[in-house]
Amino acid sequence: MPESLARVATGAAPRYAKQFASHFGRKIPVEETPDGGHRLTSDKTDVVLHPADDHLLVEVTAPTRRRSPPSRTWWAAISNASAVATS
Repeated sequence: MPESLARVATGAAPRYAKQFASHFGRKIPVEETPDGGHRLTSDKTDVVLHPADDHLLVEVTAPTRRRSPPSRTWWAAISNASAVATS
């Protein structure tokens, strides 16, 4: 599963993590983690918020998704739009 990390510099990480979890908790399941953070789960994607004294670490894990190549009709629509825009 692909994972992405973001480190957001802030002096109010616990407050922001709590606000973020509270807001999304109305739409998706949220649970507190032992380190004082929060785990948000949506379908197969997990977001874990790890607050620290000087930053908020946001960890996102999602399933691998294979991208299919664009269809001919999609490519034709893009090509036609480009031709119209340049004429």
